[in-house]
Amino acid sequence: GSEKTLFKKFYTTKEDGLGLGLVVCEQIVHAHNGSIRLENMPEKGVCATLRLPYEPERVMAEIYRT
Repeated sequence: GSEKTLFKKFYTTKEDGLGLGLVVCEQIVHAHNGSIRLENMPEKGVCATLRLPYEPERVMAEIYRT
């Protein structure tokens, strides 16, 4: 399927799959202002690229917030 289809809830190519894995990944990545991309690798599978912003100030604020 197309990349857009792969991120639809309950879409699966596996007999016993739920079709939620990529949906959950996409939601987490977007919640952190990132992106996720899938690339078909013929005869090898799929390459997933996750990009997350480097925000050390925000991370430290989250760790030390009171």
